[in-house]
Amino acid sequence: MTVIPGVHEAHGGTLEVHGDGQVVTDYGRPTREASAARNGVGVIDHAPAVLSLRGPDRHAALADAILGDPPRTDGSGRYDHVVAEGRIVAGVELYAGAERTLLLVDRTRLDSVRDRLGGTAVTTVSDEVGVFGVVGPTATEKLASVLTVATPADRLSFVRGSIEGAGVSAIRTDAPAGEEEFRVVCGADDAATVFEALTTRGVGAAPIGRRAYRTLTIEAGTPETTEVVGRDPAVTGRADGDAGRLVGIEAGRVPQATATIATDGDAIGTVTRAADSPTRGPIGFGYVDRPVATGTAIGVDGRPGTVVALPFVTGSEPSGRVPQYD
Repeated sequence: MTVIPGVHEAHGGTLEVHGDGQVVTDYGRPTREASAARNGVGVIDHAPAVLSLRGPDRHAALADAILGDPPRTDGSGRYDHVVAEGRIVAGVELYAGAERTLLLVDRTRLDSVRDRLGGTAVTTVSDEVGVFGVVGPTATEKLASVLTVATPADRLSFVRGSIEGAGVSAIRTDAPAGEEEFRVVCGADDAATVFEALTTRGVGAAPIGRRAYRTLTIEAGTPETTEVVGRDPAVTGRADGDAGRLVGIEAGRVPQATATIATDGDAIGTVTRAADSPTRGPIGFGYVDRPVATGTAIGVDGRPGTVVALPFVTGSEPSGRVPQYD
């Protein structure tokens, strides 16, 4: 959960329950928040579940649990998927320190990830840290205006410095919102100071909520964890497997999640997530059980739609999470 609910409420934020905690839904105008981040820079309190893994066996445990090889060098990171019995359990960001590895996980998948890691020395530290996102085409300038060290240049790497005297780790992400993006991790006691600095000090930035951020990620072609959980890892475009895949869809109005997708009257999948994009109008992701070419006319719960290429919107930096299929 967010560790600074009162600060967000003072900024006009509305809180909602997500998983085992609270996150900021919006600050009153989610469409403007999304546009502010897409055209300048926004700051979001991600409030993910955070796990800390320690011990000499942590790399082996992670290698067994995720699709790829975990980060091992201090200051390095990776985005990957935890899998069990051939199915996706969760998407996860991993960041390696000298003595521990931090995992950032969607709160709804915390217990499942902990269970998959089994007897590893894993501790939930969600309430001990603040995790903020700085996202937008001027995110580098924003962060540089308050951080005491140079911002990290390489994707999925991090540096340690301070903001307003508070120690932080500044992580360059793989741009899930389709823009330059950093995570800023700090102690819970410093979270209010860091958030205020990110939003009010140096280069200006608008606070944005989860609703706006989800719009940015769908525009960028980035699936959420909930869209791939329980599916064959091939759906991510990072592994071999069945023919199921995620596709972009445009429709005349925002479809409901679970709406049926059909071609020539034959049901081939369902909508997994949709939004009213400020740039593209009604858009969504659909999971289909076979390859479907871009430009294919489809029915979405009986209404006309079209399969379109991802991303829907090209920002300052392409998302590293867009599924790529042969």
